[in-house]
Amino acid sequence: APELSKNFTVVVADLRGYGNSLVLAGGKNHINYSKREMAKDMIQLMNKLSFKKFFLAGHDRGGRVAHRMARDFRKNILALCVLDICPTLDMYEATDMKFAQSYFHWFFLIQPKGLPEKMIESNPKKWMDHCLKKWSGGHHFGEIENAYLTAFQNPQRIHASCEDYRAA
Repeated sequence: APELSKNFTVVVADLRGYGNSLVLAGGKNHINYSKREMAKDMIQLMNKLSFKKFFLAGHDRGGRVAHRMARDFRKNILALCVLDICPTLDMYEATDMKFAQSYFHWFFLIQPKGLPEKMIESNPKKWMDHCLKKWSGGHHFGEIENAYLTAFQNPQRIHASCEDYRAA
C-alpha cells in the first residue's frame, strides 16, 4: 500500500467482522458474511468516497471478496488483481490429507457455532501465534501481531471470522 500510494489513492478497508469493521450476527445460512454481502460493503464504501470506477486488488479473504465484486459490479472495476485464492468449491472437492493438514483452519472454523469460537477464546494468543507462524514460515510481525491479538480477544470478532468461513 505505501508503494502504490505514491501514484494512486489507496483505500485499505477491513472486511466485515475483521479489524475495526462492523460485526453482525451471521444470519440465516451465514448470509451476512457471504462474499456477495461483503462485496456490497466495499462498493458502498467506494461510492461514499466518490470512486465510481477503480482498480481493485484483494488478498486471501479479501481476494475472494474482490472476485465477487468483479462479478457483481463489473462496471465499477477497471482492473482486478487477486492474490492467494483458488475457487473454494474446487479446493474442497480436491481435498486430500496434505491439503487438510495445510488448511486445517478451513475445516475447523466451519464447525457449528460455538465450538471453534470457544476453543479460540480459551487462548487467542496461542491460536494467533500458531496460524501466523504456520502461514508465514515463522516470520515475526511485531506491532501487527498486537492488532491481531486485540481482535482475537473479542468474542464477536472471533465469531465473525468463523462466520466468514462458514459462509463459504
